[in-house]
Amino acid sequence: MTQSPQKQDAQFNQPAPPYSYHDDEISLIDLAKVMIKRRNWLFFVFIIGLLVTLLVAWLKRPQPVEESTDKAFTTLIAVGYKTPTAFIEPLLGVKTQLTDAFIPQASKSDIFNTKVIIENTSNQSNIIKLVTMTDKKFQEEVSAYHQSILVPLLTRHQTLIEEIKINAAVNMEFPPIATSVASLSQPLDILNPSVKSRTNLIVALGLVLSVMLAIIAVFLREFVSQVCISLRNDNK
Repeated sequence: MTQSPQKQDAQFNQPAPPYSYHDDEISLIDLAKVMIKRRNWLFFVFIIGLLVTLLVAWLKRPQPVEESTDKAFTTLIAVGYKTPTAFIEPLLGVKTQLTDAFIPQASKSDIFNTKVIIENTSNQSNIIKLVTMTDKKFQEEVSAYHQSILVPLLTRHQTLIEEIKINAAVNMEFPPIATSVASLSQPLDILNPSVKSRTNLIVALGLVLSVMLAIIAVFLREFVSQVCISLRNDNK
């Protein structure tokens, strides 16, 4: 049996049932309100995290130099030039001679830890470092040790210069420059750059973690507050 048009219109015009609708979407405005409302918690947790970070960074700080007796005795070798743009020998070749020949020949004790360093290769610097790390009381021994390493190198380069002069013309536009020792066995404090970089990393990570923990604490506090309010309303 079909309904009359009046009854159908009456059904369509009836108000909809009062369905409850909850908007679970969280807006940025709501988040900002929570942050402002719980700003004391935000500030408190951040300060606590910052203090802990500074404490850890302080404990990991580099120790005073006076507490260390180890020194890096450094000798600077200025490699000579046979032309304005060419060394008497390539720097890598000089390093190989020092590492594989002259240092083993001069080494008489395992107390010395010696290495050869070439820096600033991009701008063609002629400086090579000879570094021995040991206790500062061995300064005289290290000086004699470095001299024994350098004697065969300087002798070799002087021989090469003499050969260059003999084979070159009488009037040389650019006379060759001999290899020399810029400084001999200078004691320098052994610095560990990784310690400083590690301290900076601790501070950076600590600041990030402090901010994250402060934000988490704020919303956790707000969540607990809302749960307590809901429980009180249910008990009424």
